Amino acid sequence: MTFDIIVIGKGLIGCAAAKYLSRKSIKVAIIGTDEPENNEKATIFSSHYDSGRVFRQLGKNSAMTSINHQAHKEYPLLERESEIDFHSKNGCLYVNPYGNDDYLDKIEKRSKLHDVKINQYKSGKEIKRDFPFLSFPEKSNGMFESAPSGHINPRLLIKAQLKVVEKNDGIVINGLVTEVIYKSDYILVKTDNGRTFKCQKVIFATGAFTNCFGLLKEKLDLTLKSETVILAQIHNEDIEHYKSIPSLLYEVNNPEIEGIYSTQPIKYPDGNYYLKIGANLPQDIYFKNGVEEIKEWFVNGNSDANIQVIENYLRSIFLDLKFNKAVSKRCILTRTNSESGNPYISTIKKGRSYIAVGNAWSGGNSDGIGYIVAMLAIDEKFPEGFYEKDFNLIYANDNYK
Repeated sequence: MTFDIIVIGKGLIGCAAAKYLSRKSIKVAIIGTDEPENNEKATIFSSHYDSGRVFRQLGKNSAMTSINHQAHKEYPLLERESEIDFHSKNGCLYVNPYGNDDYLDKIEKRSKLHDVKINQYKSGKEIKRDFPFLSFPEKSNGMFESAPSGHINPRLLIKAQLKVVEKNDGIVINGLVTEVIYKSDYILVKTDNGRTFKCQKVIFATGAFTNCFGLLKEKLDLTLKSETVILAQIHNEDIEHYKSIPSLLYEVNNPEIEGIYSTQPIKYPDGNYYLKIGANLPQDIYFKNGVEEIKEWFVNGNSDANIQVIENYLRSIFLDLKFNKAVSKRCILTRTNSESGNPYISTIKKGRSYIAVGNAWSGGNSDGIGYIVAMLAIDEKFPEGFYEKDFNLIYANDNYK
C-alpha cells in the first residue's frame, strides 16, 4: 500500500497529527500498537492507557501556552466531529506551598496576553475560601484557571482522533514499525508482522520508544523515567460531592515527594470512579537500557511500594476524603533535555521525515503538538504563531549512545 504520509506511533501526538493530515485530503496512514491486553506479551507501553490527564491553558512559557491554546481551541470541534466527549472543564488549580515562584510571577501578564481568566491567591486561607475541601500551608501562593482548563480522557481522545482519521479515509494500522528505509523517490516502512508500506513522507511520534528500535540515524537526548500514580476509588454516594474538585498541580518539593498532580474523580473502564494522583518520587527508575528495562517496570515493577507516601499526601490535601481503596498504576514519563523543556518538533530530512516528542506534559496538549508537526510535514514550515527555535532537537552525546 502507498501513502502520501505515514505517521509512526499511535499515541496522543501521532493520532492528533494523523487527524490533521486526514482533514487536508492527504492519503495518510497511522501505524502503531493498540493498548495491550496482557503486558507480559506486549512490547510497547505507554501512560496514555488511562482516563485522566490534567489540562491547563497557561504553560511554563509562551510556546507551551500557545500549544495549550491550540489544543483547547480544537477540542470542541473534535468532540462534535467524533461524537465522543473526552474533555472536562472543571478548571485547574496551581499551588506552590512555599510562596511565590517564577511561574506565578509571570502569570498575570501571561493570562492577559492569552485572554485566560484566573484567580490568584496569596495564602492557604485564600485558597481554602474558594476550595473549602482542600488544605494547603498558610504561606502557599496559587492560581486557578477556569474552563476550558480541567482534564482530558486520553483513551477517549485517541478514540476520537482515530474516528476522524477513518471518517476522512485515513488508514489505521495495528503493528510495530521495525524499519524505515529511504529510497530515492519513496520511503519503505516495515512492521513486525511482515507488512511493508510505501510513502513520500513519514512522521515519527514514537514517544518513550523513540530511541529504541533504530528508526532514527541518531538518538535524541531524552530522559525516560518511571512514574507511579495511585487511583483512589471514591464511594459512589460521594461522587456528586467531589465533582467540583478541580485538577491540581501542587509544587511540593521535599526528599519524600515532588510535583504532585491530580484530577477530580473520573469514571474508569471498570465502572468505578477514581481520584487520580501522581508525583515524582526518589524511588523512580531512570531507564537507560531500552525496551526490556521498560517492560520489566510495567510487568513486574513494585509500584505498590509507593502507595503509602502518595496516599499520605492525598489525605493531607483533600480534607475528609473517603475512598474504598487505593491502587497503583505504572507509567512512563518522557522528558526532552532542551533548556526550555519544550517538546522536540522538527524536520529530520527535509521533504521526507519529521518528528515530534512530548515533554512530560503532552497528555493535555498533545493535539497542539500533533497540529504543529502535521503542518510542518505539509508546508515545510512551522504554522503561524509557532517558531522552530522553540522546539529544536538535541541529539544524544556519544556516552548516551
